[in-house]
Amino acid sequence: MTVQLAIHPHEGSFSGRWIAYCDEHKIPYRLVNCLDSALIAQLASVDALLWHWNHQDPSAQLLARQVIMAAEAMGVVVFPSTPTCWHFDDKIAQKYLLEAIGAPLVPTYVFYDLSEALQWIDGAVFPKVFKLRRGAASLNVRLVRHAQEARTLAKQAFAGGFQPVANKYPPAKPEVLRLLAPQRGLTAIAKSKTKTEQTTNGRLPELSNFGSPPAEPGVYHD
Repeated sequence: MTVQLAIHPHEGSFSGRWIAYCDEHKIPYRLVNCLDSALIAQLASVDALLWHWNHQDPSAQLLARQVIMAAEAMGVVVFPSTPTCWHFDDKIAQKYLLEAIGAPLVPTYVFYDLSEALQWIDGAVFPKVFKLRRGAASLNVRLVRHAQEARTLAKQAFAGGFQPVANKYPPAKPEVLRLLAPQRGLTAIAKSKTKTEQTTNGRLPELSNFGSPPAEPGVYHD
């Protein structure tokens, strides 16, 4: 039986290599838009889906994991699969995963309440490293030298949030704006290293701005 592939094309992703390989080896495939509302119907006749989604694409960041799980629920093999991408570019998810499998990890704390975060700051030893939940290559990272600065960041984290990595993608499509109502969440993470060097992460996703990656409220590293 011939396997039918579906590929989501995107400039700068692996999709160009996948398409070239399929063409060279005469492997049947079809191009699909994984952000299309009619995607599930398009996947009804395929066996596998290849989608190199980017963590800096706000639309993919909001929907990729859900789309992948939906495709897998209908029997489609997806790359990347849910087990390999559910924690992608998510320091909070990675904290829980590493703790669950017993991997070496600096003690990390997550706060979902501002008062609890402020209480933790009162007993913390500074300096700390403040980071957002998302971000790579040292983006969205700053050194917090005293408790007052940490409190200011915590309050912003649980309010308007912070704008993550610079916007390199165009605004999300209108259908995404219609389907995803503005919403806020709160989270703060704290990672402990040594008694004198601690790191705290606190971040809240601010989904009201879809023109760039959702604003993140704040992260503290203890």
